Amino acid sequence: DVFFLVIFAVEILLRIAAHGLQLYRMQGWQWYVFDTLLVVLQLLETFLSFVQFVHFAILRVARIIRLFRIVRVVRVLHLVRELRTIVRSIGKALRPFFGAFLLLMLLIYIVGVYILQIVLDHYIGNSEAFHADPNLQKYWPSLGIVML
Repeated sequence: DVFFLVIFAVEILLRIAAHGLQLYRMQGWQWYVFDTLLVVLQLLETFLSFVQFVHFAILRVARIIRLFRIVRVVRVLHLVRELRTIVRSIGKALRPFFGAFLLLMLLIYIVGVYILQIVLDHYIGNSEAFHADPNLQKYWPSLGIVML
């Protein structure tokens, strides 16, 4: 964590050195404010972790807020065209995938009902064999188990 904190802090300091405070008025200023806020929160958390008398609730809140670092990945998607294409392709492929998954689950359900019906027919025709054979009760007790 400290390694990444140093890298991000140096990045922000270099941007401020290059652009000055105009950095926070340029196009995309929201991302710079967001990045600065994340670095400040991480600095605060690192400082508080070294201090022993800090209340742990404050540290927990700082860690939860720091989870927003994941949003930085969205920023990368806007910068790299190939990444955008990959994400868009995966998104468009999900609909047919879920359709095929639903069809597969329907087929498994139909076969499970069919197998369970065969077992029940065997049970109704020969109830002594059902109680005598523990494998019938073990492997075919319900539709959910049969589908597995």
